[in-house]
Amino acid sequence: MVNYESNTPSVIDTATNAVVATVDIGLRPQDVTYAPDGRHLYTANVDAGTVDVVDTATHVVTARIPTGTSPSSISVLPDGRQAFVTNLGDGTVRVLDITAV
Repeated sequence: MVNYESNTPSVIDTATNAVVATVDIGLRPQDVTYAPDGRHLYTANVDAGTVDVVDTATHVVTARIPTGTSPSSISVLPDGRQAFVTNLGDGTVRVLDITAV
């Protein structure tokens, strides 16, 4: 779940629907999605022009990937190898190789 005004995404246990962690990224997350294996959470950060990668076991940001101007949404392919990010500020879509992060 994205908490845009507080600059955090929340990690939710889908079995209990309870918030198990809130990660302070400080970059106005616009969208969030999980890797198919559940090991990473990806946030599109509109103010920073990045996608942050969060380890769901430790709730720590492990990578920050530049995307474009004002990324607004992110989607990960079912095989977990690529993510697609729409950038509202420059009207582009960026394809990210997320196998190395």
